[in-house]
Amino acid sequence: MKAGVLEAIAPELQMVEEKIAKYCRVRSGYLGEFAHLTVNSIDRYLRPACVLLSARLFNQGGEKVVALASIIQLIFLAAKIHRDVPEKTSDNQAEPLDPRDGTQLPVLVGDYLYGRFFTTLCEGGILDFLKPLADIICKINEGSILRLKAEAAGDFSEKTMLSIIEQETASLLSGACRLSSILGQASAADQEALSAFGHNLGMAYGILQENGDRDLAGHFGALALAGLDRLKECASLQELRQVLDSLVGKQKPLARIMVG
Repeated sequence: MKAGVLEAIAPELQMVEEKIAKYCRVRSGYLGEFAHLTVNSIDRYLRPACVLLSARLFNQGGEKVVALASIIQLIFLAAKIHRDVPEKTSDNQAEPLDPRDGTQLPVLVGDYLYGRFFTTLCEGGILDFLKPLADIICKINEGSILRLKAEAAGDFSEKTMLSIIEQETASLLSGACRLSSILGQASAADQEALSAFGHNLGMAYGILQENGDRDLAGHFGALALAGLDRLKECASLQELRQVLDSLVGKQKPLARIMVG
């Protein structure tokens, strides 16, 4: 059983994990044999938790919310696998002994997970979210293109870094929170507040992932908190604040988003 700041949604998080684990077992074997699926504790829970907690703000739960949380995590995993695929330097270069470090199998695994995103939309009855989610996938891939271009040019400026983070990380968290609020039939103002929270949370977390300026991460953390302060007070709102504090708070280490 999971504990800590996400204890209230532990059963739903378990449902998300079970759904993804089921998808990862195919006739050829476990997908983790063909691509690196292991992620740290933050990336394991952060995005699904934002979906589940955002929906709970409006007393929304059930199959559709779990489906959306699973989809958001599938998109994250697929994008991460594709982003981590190494470039081949030569046509004669042999594939590494570990297929997870190759180019062909990880790409296929990423494509498979994107395919599962579509089937989960259908199973969850949330096909209306196809366009906004597809738009997010485009933004993530645009960010990865920008990252490769910047690396090739040796452009490590703060401006470029923030543009990459905005597309690769913040776009998915912003969309996750907004779509969750739509499931909860939130007002336009509340949808915007949650979208702002997700965006700024993603910016703060992305900066820390890139070992960027912690003060700048704190700036975006403050903006994320301001987004939450625009919403009606409830238990789930406090839990979202705790998630934010676990990531960028000065008194807690980054890695302790969950305990247990």
